[in-house]
Amino acid sequence: MSASVEAAAPSLNLPINIAEAPVEFSGSMGLFIDAAIAFGVDLEDQEREDWLMMGRAVHIIDQYVDEEKADIMPYVSAILAGTEILGISQDFQDRCREYMQRQSENRQTEIIKKLGQVSTLVEQQETAETIRELMEVRQAEADLMANLLALSSDGRPDETQRSTFNTWLVEVSRTGYLIDSFRDLGEDYDSGKIIIKPNLGVKAAVGTAALKQTIYTVAKTPPKVISKAIKVGIKNQILRKKPDLADPNQLI
Repeated sequence: MSASVEAAAPSLNLPINIAEAPVEFSGSMGLFIDAAIAFGVDLEDQEREDWLMMGRAVHIIDQYVDEEKADIMPYVSAILAGTEILGISQDFQDRCREYMQRQSENRQTEIIKKLGQVSTLVEQQETAETIRELMEVRQAEADLMANLLALSSDGRPDETQRSTFNTWLVEVSRTGYLIDSFRDLGEDYDSGKIIIKPNLGVKAAVGTAALKQTIYTVAKTPPKVISKAIKVGIKNQILRKKPDLADPNQLI
């Protein structure tokens, strides 16, 4: 592998059991698959599996950063180097490493760079003093997520369709992050994740931004997947159903 970071041998002490059976990450991965097909993408089986793997990986990263407030890069190093990480199945670590090995040198470097920005963005969110600063951080987080999930398009027969899907992916990611921000304002303030007090003015500003982004994204979404997008949104944002990866047989 050309792109690399300094190897380490950490132990990830989080109660996570990565399921071997396919897990739909709160419906999001199924939505992405349906949307890609609706945009005319000739989606490969490997790409579907990669999305499911990425959904699990993102869940681990989010949980680790939220609970430990620490840099994830030593764990990225361990996976790339083939060093065992306690608390995550070896099979899943192998899948992550094999995914990276299939990427081009430039893409490997880009992924590592994006993952290296995660801790910085969390710190920036915690110190943001204005609504604009907070929204900029949340947008950066959304764009980072969309970049990690983006489909390769260069040289593909369906390159145009893939590029269009990737653009839509950015918008739907921004929508999700803005809605999360609005929904979690009080909880994030109480837990110290943000220092902006969620008064009525703040709630109105964030809510308006989330609503505008939602309307824009729906307008860009293929009609045949809008109903599924709504269902996923309800599951994620209203019912607040989160993945329980401790149960390998549960479809989320």
